[in-house]
Amino acid sequence: MTRSPLTTTLLALVPLVALAFPLSLVLNPPPVEPGEVAEKEVTQLRADVLVRSAHPFEKATVNGVDFSESDEEHEIQINPEASITVKVTWPDGTPETALLIEVFADGQDLKTHTLWGSGSALEEINFKWSKAE
Repeated sequence: MTRSPLTTTLLALVPLVALAFPLSLVLNPPPVEPGEVAEKEVTQLRADVLVRSAHPFEKATVNGVDFSESDEEHEIQINPEASITVKVTWPDGTPETALLIEVFADGQDLKTHTLWGSGSALEEINFKWSKAE
């Protein structure tokens, strides 16, 4: 004996009805207000960092990224709530000199800092970044 067309159609629709609500949550999540974002959620900013030096340096490092010569630019990831660590080494005999760090973070204003030293220097720079949107 065969089933009626109505029973066959209803049996085919049961799984679709059961999945309708979870699927609607996935496809149309409820809107989140900007103030409702968790405080501990930190978004990384993509930033281009350019270093310039008055005198040639042997090595400069910004957040673990090595720069080998002046006027060199690299892309790094920046936590808007953390500091940037800069370490530079100049050759022996170099007088006190400056290293200019320029940070172009996505959606942020240009930030600059001048690091002064002779021989070597290490500094943590605290820029006031606004959180990424």
